[in-house]
Amino acid sequence: MDKLDLTLPPSLDTALNDFYTAPEPYSAFASRLELSLHRRHQALIAAQASARQRKTFMQTLRARPVFVLLLVLLALALLTGAAYAIGRLSGFIPGFGFTSDSGAVYTLAEPGEISLDGVTLRSLQATSDLQKFTVTIEQIGRPTQATRAFAHAVILLPDGSEASFRQGSGDDPSASQVLTTLEFDPLPPGTQQLTLRYDLMDENDVVVWHAELPIRLRPLRAEEIIPAPAGSDLKPLASQNHDGLSIVLENIAAASDKTVLQVALHFDQPGTNLNSDWNVTLTGADGIIYPLTQVMNDSENRVKTYETVPFKGGESLTLSLTAFPDPRNLPLSLDLSGDAPAFPFDPGPNPQAGQTWHLDETLSAGRFILKVTSAQLTNLNTLVFTLQSDDSANGVMLYSEKASGSRGGMPTSENTFSAELTFAPLPTEPFEIRLMRVNYTARGEWNITWQAPAAPSGVLVGGTSTPAPTQSAYTSPTPAFSDPLWLELVRLTESFDAPFQQGLGWVHYVTKTETTPRAGQTFPPPYIKSEQWLEIDEAGYITRTLHTDYDEAGNIIQRTVTVGDYFINFTVGDSGYLGGERYRFSSSSLLADFNAALENSNAAVSIEETQCDNGLPCYLVTFIDIFGASNQNSGEAQSFCGSARQVWVDKMTGQTLKTRVLLRLADGTEQVDHTNTTLLLEKLDMPPQDVVDILEKVIVP
Repeated sequence: MDKLDLTLPPSLDTALNDFYTAPEPYSAFASRLELSLHRRHQALIAAQASARQRKTFMQTLRARPVFVLLLVLLALALLTGAAYAIGRLSGFIPGFGFTSDSGAVYTLAEPGEISLDGVTLRSLQATSDLQKFTVTIEQIGRPTQATRAFAHAVILLPDGSEASFRQGSGDDPSASQVLTTLEFDPLPPGTQQLTLRYDLMDENDVVVWHAELPIRLRPLRAEEIIPAPAGSDLKPLASQNHDGLSIVLENIAAASDKTVLQVALHFDQPGTNLNSDWNVTLTGADGIIYPLTQVMNDSENRVKTYETVPFKGGESLTLSLTAFPDPRNLPLSLDLSGDAPAFPFDPGPNPQAGQTWHLDETLSAGRFILKVTSAQLTNLNTLVFTLQSDDSANGVMLYSEKASGSRGGMPTSENTFSAELTFAPLPTEPFEIRLMRVNYTARGEWNITWQAPAAPSGVLVGGTSTPAPTQSAYTSPTPAFSDPLWLELVRLTESFDAPFQQGLGWVHYVTKTETTPRAGQTFPPPYIKSEQWLEIDEAGYITRTLHTDYDEAGNIIQRTVTVGDYFINFTVGDSGYLGGERYRFSSSSLLADFNAALENSNAAVSIEETQCDNGLPCYLVTFIDIFGASNQNSGEAQSFCGSARQVWVDKMTGQTLKTRVLLRLADGTEQVDHTNTTLLLEKLDMPPQDVVDILEKVIVP
């Protein structure tokens, strides 16, 4: 629990640099632009075709009056709802998404399969409407020389034309069994025969299997779609708009055993992104917290689809946008790559490390007015620019054709921040620098209040909801060591925990964590107080928990509830089944720590007797881990080459009083990373009523 990955993954750092230093527009932007232009072209063509069709249809009515009578009868039937399923399919298709096309929707008629040299491709699901075509395939095995799942995928149509690939998602392509979902441009209406061309590549991008998987479709049946609520006008509902961001409840579908919601982020200005994962929570007017299970997510993380419980109808519900760590202050960015403002910079003929240039350049980026005030050559290859903003901007990313890398800097003071460009080498002639991205904070609360639809009777699509998993009892590890002092310490800590594991009751466990802040770090804060309430059953197992983190002022940072194997995080909005085991309370991890130390050849353990903070005798156990190579975090002066974890155990009672994690720096000194201290540990018959109220408001699906 105390072991942290303290470095930015090299692949992520490289990707970020490549993103802002590539001389060509980055592929995702180019793909979205191409897709937008394509859709606009299709919309214009469809509008022209629709106008021609309306004219032809009216001419038909004039020529054949019998059609007028048929039209009147159909209109009467639609008013009564009797012809709804015939005239229109509207709702949610599991694995595909929401559809509201008036034309037919088609789905996979039967799975198809082809094989070659021990590799099998199998179609598992396919759906087509007028907006898109998606197919999910399973790949079992792979050629020994192939390292990628695919390099090119396209749909071949019977007339020889193609439907172009849009996007895809799936498992690790290096695995022996891979599930991949591919999305393509829409098929011509009525298409039922097609072929998926799917290329498997070797490490040199040479096609090792030019696979062509036949796919046959059939019209979707009414019982295969979760319908929109009866009588619903399907109008999207939007939250308040703060700083150009709102959330929208776009679609609802209701079955007998579930309700499906589609929620989207909407931005006022194109190119805006939320730089954090996000979710929503669903609460009732009476405080009931309803489960939300994410079932779909688009590739840009802007649209999410959730399942929740069925409703009686008419319940007042509120959807709230959540993001960690602070749902009221969300990190946004505005991409300016399509129209980036620029300023000139002249380093002079002989720039020197440490040299500073005083600048006075004003850049306009949307509603942001930014001023570049200075540049400093921190070393022979790195320029650090200082910028100011009188609005909510708190960071930027710069770009130059002359630069070899770019990095967003850290805030230096209120409304002042830095940005870096690296060069190989720095030019000695004037060049242009562009502003590619502005980071800012959207402040507010984003809520949608709406009325729940009534669950229809007899509508079960895609089977019933998955039952809660049965939890097995956790099997405690056994010591893999024989050191007498290690065994004595484990026995001592286990004897302290024993009374908390026996009989009905509630364990109340409060700790504080103090963290040394790092440059640019927003979480964790320097101080967190964590309070846990754990319900214990007769066998000593934990049945329900409430975990709340507070900042130094007593404000809630995050709160999580578990009921059996089900959890819900009120702050992040995440929920679901953990798939874990029934376990007992434990305040110590020494047994696992000793076992892990034996398996790590770079680890060492020391034990000494000392005094605790309260003056009583303690054991101090230190676990040392020496890294194979040094690491350095951005903004830190020194690299670190190892870490240590220290545990203070009361010599008389066996209680773990404090743990501390240290970083061993390159110069041999140590730096405290964080310290965790026990403030209170007690067992009670009942918790306060407000704790019970929170737990009882959680609905488990």
